[in-house]
Amino acid sequence: MVIGTHDISASLGGYREWRPAGPLARYCEAVWHYDGRRAAPPHRLLPDNKPSLILYTRHDALGRVTDSSIVVSGSRMQAEWYRPAAGDCQTGLRLYPELAAECAGICPRDFRGMSEPPPEGMGRHLEPLTDPGAGLPSGAVVAQLVSRFLSQARDVTLRPEHRAAAMIRKSGGRIRVADLARRLDLCERQLRRRFEAVMGITPKAYARLIRHLTAVSLADRQAIPDWADIACMAGYFDQSHMIRDIRELTGTSPARLHAERRAESEISNTVAA
Repeated sequence: MVIGTHDISASLGGYREWRPAGPLARYCEAVWHYDGRRAAPPHRLLPDNKPSLILYTRHDALGRVTDSSIVVSGSRMQAEWYRPAAGDCQTGLRLYPELAAECAGICPRDFRGMSEPPPEGMGRHLEPLTDPGAGLPSGAVVAQLVSRFLSQARDVTLRPEHRAAAMIRKSGGRIRVADLARRLDLCERQLRRRFEAVMGITPKAYARLIRHLTAVSLADRQAIPDWADIACMAGYFDQSHMIRDIRELTGTSPARLHAERRAESEISNTVAA
């Protein structure tokens, strides 16, 4: 249990995430932690448009913090390989992309890939957390990260483009852009222009990202996935459409990706045992 959040909502290898509680839930989809103090093989990071504000720490063989920093992991339109060094740990707040620019100065359009410095104001406010004396990431450190973030986060008045992103996520990427525009009382051109200015991608591209994440999440729950059923539940036309989409986004097939993620989880569980 992490202070300020609900029970764990996802787990894979050395990675854990929790659903935020209270005011943080307005801006943040998840609080997460990656524990790399044990040796871990490289693993594939899925495409995702949601930036994370991260407290990074590196530990020596005795568990002492030797380096720490605040970084932003930006949006990814293609899968990337993460090759953790022994002793690397990360604790992050994964922000809703449509709110990240206004609440934290982190626009998905401007922050791409991993380990970029945060906006000056937010970075300066979080800098005390990088003191090596803070020790290992813990509930107290997470609580400080949350508290400092909330004290600097600017309130956001929801606009149609913000609501559009939330509606796409809620639908699992299944909602059509024309239906989205009609519900928000905008023409499709207006919606695309306003959405892209905030998100850095079009509504159609964002829905595609959400669909593939939905499919991967559904497969993670099954030892032997029923791919035809998963394709239907995730909103694809058919199984071949899903296979093509996931291959283009991740660089591999759904079956190979599922095997990678199962192996990563099994390695972690074996080490923990």
